Amino acid sequence: MRGVLLTTATPGAPDQTLALRAGDFAVQKSGLTRAVHNSGTDTFEMVEMELK
Repeated sequence: MRGVLLTTATPGAPDQTLALRAGDFAVQKSGLTRAVHNSGTDTFEMVEMELK
């Protein structure tokens, strides 16, 4: 992965586009709902974990 554009949509908030590279990570507060969309042209893989 050279770099991808990932757009997240959260109800009640404007969409947010992130420029990600291999090894990047993000943290979000618990209880939020979001949709994720690959806005770029490169294929990417994502691992998502929920810690409780």
